[in-house]
Amino acid sequence: TGVQTCALPICTRHFIQRLECAPAGPGLYAVRSNFMVAFTRLDLTRSELLATGVYHDLVAIEGGTARFRAKKALTDASALPHYVVYPL
Repeated sequence: TGVQTCALPICTRHFIQRLECAPAGPGLYAVRSNFMVAFTRLDLTRSELLATGVYHDLVAIEGGTARFRAKKALTDASALPHYVVYPL
């Protein structure tokens, strides 16, 4: 799954890869997913990684609708290369 956001002069892409989804109680699921956020400055011709890591989510299914009960993003690096104004 990929999401693109372009606000000149920067275009970002957020990719998510689900790894695991396991029951965690009645109507609850523990979900683990990899993520990668890249950006491209439109005045340059190259893309760069902003962040990579893993999400640990708790999802509740109620009335046929899935909603996050908890969401934690753990980055692979201890420090990100740029100011993060893009939600991970």
